[in-house]
Amino acid sequence: MPQAFLLLSGAVLAASLFCGGGTPRGLLSDLPPELLAVPLLLWASQRATMHWRDHRLLLSGAAALLLIPVLQLVPLPPAVWAHLPGRAPFFEGYLLAGIAPPWLPVTLTPGAAWRSLFALLPGLALFCAMLSLDLSARKKLAGLALAIGVVSIPMGMLQILGGATSPFDLFAGAGASQGRATGFFANPNHFASFLALLVPLAAALWRPAPASAGQRPSALTLVGGLALIFGLLLGLTLTGSRSVLILGALALLASFGLIWRQPLQILLSRRAAWLVAVAGLLAAAPLALGMGLATILGRVATVDVAEDARWTVALGSWTALKPYWPVGAGVGAFDAIYQRHETGALMLAQFVNHAHNDWLEIVLEAGVPGVVGLGLWLAFLTLATVRLTRSGGDRTDALAAAALIGLWLLSLHSLWDYPLRTVALSACFGLLAGLTRPAPVHAPPPRHGRRAGSDRTPRRSDASASRRPAEPA
Repeated sequence: MPQAFLLLSGAVLAASLFCGGGTPRGLLSDLPPELLAVPLLLWASQRATMHWRDHRLLLSGAAALLLIPVLQLVPLPPAVWAHLPGRAPFFEGYLLAGIAPPWLPVTLTPGAAWRSLFALLPGLALFCAMLSLDLSARKKLAGLALAIGVVSIPMGMLQILGGATSPFDLFAGAGASQGRATGFFANPNHFASFLALLVPLAAALWRPAPASAGQRPSALTLVGGLALIFGLLLGLTLTGSRSVLILGALALLASFGLIWRQPLQILLSRRAAWLVAVAGLLAAAPLALGMGLATILGRVATVDVAEDARWTVALGSWTALKPYWPVGAGVGAFDAIYQRHETGALMLAQFVNHAHNDWLEIVLEAGVPGVVGLGLWLAFLTLATVRLTRSGGDRTDALAAAALIGLWLLSLHSLWDYPLRTVALSACFGLLAGLTRPAPVHAPPPRHGRRAGSDRTPRRSDASASRRPAEPA
């Protein structure tokens, strides 16, 4: 494996996490990861073709994901696009203005479609890169994501101390931080999603080795892993996001149930495990409450779930979806289309840039292909999880288990938010999707003085022929 390939993959991941946390598409900060992703995608695609048979279904899905916005950008003659659902008012507008209708693509916002297409590149590049990287290289990239997450936690503390005008807020103009911890993101909810998916990664990278030859797993490794997971959970409370109560709990339970169950069963009896868990909760509760959990619980108590604006936005998104079904309005067209249909009771004081339900927004923008893609993705996650739980969960499966947990968390969070609309989390998504696949085993280089492919030991008859006495005539 060329070292340069691993370095380029790490550069794309680091640039995505440091620069790609903004929610609007087309920000200048998204440019570094997108530019770095182009050579990586070309290089990784060439390497991934060597493993086509092993990953053909996922590679086909990745190609289809890229193909949807590309096809939506192909110009069509007026006689075609005018008959697409929801396009008649635009066609009539040209006629009323006395302008000959031009050739136009399926998407109603070509500029937004191009920006969305570029935003997909880092995630696709990292996904293809994972398919040709061995287990050691995969652990290094997962460790890089974990290290960036750990660094972002003290940064979140500084953002809270600085208040709404904190100089450490990298996206001060986004207006979503409100003096809360956002790390390298513009939105505290997306920062929470990032830290949540790091919990299973930390559990996999710090998982004590299974007992072998009568040896017990390292208790020191276990303590270090617990401390790291505890720090990530405290970072989650700093975000003040209500999603933490769901994402954090699921990440913790799944990590212990799928990744650390075997080492804990060896190290601790059932009674000792319960005692450790209760003691840990009693020790962590005061610190978690002081670092933001009390704020989260207060927000849950004071906000009426039935009156949450997300329900209004979801209803407005469903209303906007119908005129363009089954073709869709085009990738990236949500905000323009939503404003067109935002009337009466659906009107909000805030500008609605996303549906706060990425599954619904994908259907609005991509139509039937979006529904098919979401169904196939859900089927893949389900089958991969069933296979993993039946495999026994040895150490080689730990990273794949962590990746599956992270993918489930991102998919679940997308039901009431839009984490994957950021370059940073879409890059993590591609990284995790690649980690679910078995890592290739690279053969060691041939020894000096021996031709490649000539590793066979000589047969006994050939080797001893010269020493055998001559047969009598």
